[in-house]
Formats: sequence, structure tokens, C-alpha cells
Amino acid sequence: MVEGTETKFNTSVLRSTDIAKLTGITPRALRHYLELGLIEEPPREPNGYRIFDASHVVQILRIKLLTESGASLHHVAQILENKGTPSLEDIDIIEKEITRKESVLSQQRAALESLRVNILTKSQSQTAQFDTDVGLLMSEPQLLPAATNELIQDTLNSPDVAALAKNLESNFAALEGQNSITEDAATKLAREFVDFYHVLASQLDSIPQVTHSPIPGFINELRTGRLSPAQSIVWEKFLARIED
Repeated sequence: MVEGTETKFNTSVLRSTDIAKLTGITPRALRHYLELGLIEEPPREPNGYRIFDASHVVQILRIKLLTESGASLHHVAQILENKGTPSLEDIDIIEKEITRKESVLSQQRAALESLRVNILTKSQSQTAQFDTDVGLLMSEPQLLPAATNELIQDTLNSPDVAALAKNLESNFAALEGQNSITEDAATKLAREFVDFYHVLASQLDSIPQVTHSPIPGFINELRTGRLSPAQSIVWEKFLARIED
């Protein structure tokens, strides 16, 4: 029973809720351990309640220590089959699993920051939304190899290339909402795009060419709903020049 803040147990009859409190796990986790066979199935009382003992407490605490160190439950099961004592090889496996989780956590933080930026720029322009959507496409490993995207991002973040990109984006965004543009102005801006494309390509000449990527087609579809008529004219001129 409970006296003040101290919980007392009848250690001769430990039931599920008792052993969960003693070991600091949830009853749900206890059931999961039992289902996986990580701890021995205890005997039951006539009314069906499980009766745990000290050996079960030790088993659960051992599982808790291993999982808190970073071991997966699958790996814990393998360790328990070997008398519950991890080997140096087990430690190496756990360390690799921690490294994998750290990588996943890093990706989650990057994705969270991307969501934060999107919220802060909720009223961003159609041009900015187009840039965001293109970046989202390029960040998907199924659409573009992660190593290729990383090299592209590193190049775009270099001071010289970033300065060119910022100026080009500013000139292009100025056309948002415009239905028309003079031939000379469109040609001039398209040429700026081509020049930037060649600068970027020269920095990325070590990247293996990506074939059969759907990204160019996706970008072309997206720009019809994002770019103004004037921007589309410039874009078409740019595409025509790099395809020549």
C-alpha cells in the first residue's frame, strides 16, 4: 500500500503492476517483453494473475540496461540467449546502432528546421514556393542520389555561387505577377540563367551524370502553377539555350 510517498510491496506475491513499478517500466512494456519471450513466463494464480519473483526483477533490469545503452530488442534477445552478458562484438553492434540513430536524429532535426522555415515564410511568394518545391524534390534520395544532392548543396552554399544565385533569384522574383516581358529583357535574364548554369556545372563536373531522373519533368510541371507568364517566357528561353 501507499504510506506518504513510499510504495510498499508484498514481495512474496509480485503481480504485473508491482513489478512494473519496481523496475520503472510500463505494464505495456512488460507485456511486450513477455510476448517476445525476453523474460520467462511466470506461474499464474488460480484467478489468472501472473506471479513474478526476484529472478524476473533481475531479467527486466538487465533488459532495461541493455535497451537504455542503445541495443534493439532483437539484439537484446540474442544477448539474453548468451546468458545475458554482452560481448565486445555486441558492444560494437550497439555502438553502430547508436550511430545510425544519431544519423536519423540529424535528418529529423534538418526536416524539423525545414518545417520551421516554411512556417516563418508561410506568406512566401510563388517564386519562393517554386524554389522550395524544387529543393524538396532534390532532397529525396529516391529521386536524386543523396551524395549528388549533398555536392550540389555544398556548391550552392559556396560564397561565389551563392552570391550569383541570390542576384539571379532577385531578378527572377521581380517578374512575379507580370504577364509580359520585353524580348530584350527576357533574353538578358535567360542568358544570366545560362551563365549561372555553366558556373554550377563547372563546379560539379566530378558528379556522375544522373540518367532517367524524373526531376526535370516534375520541375517543368511545377513551374506551370508557380511561375508568372513573364517568368515562364524566361524559363523557356533558358531551357532552349542549354538544350542547344
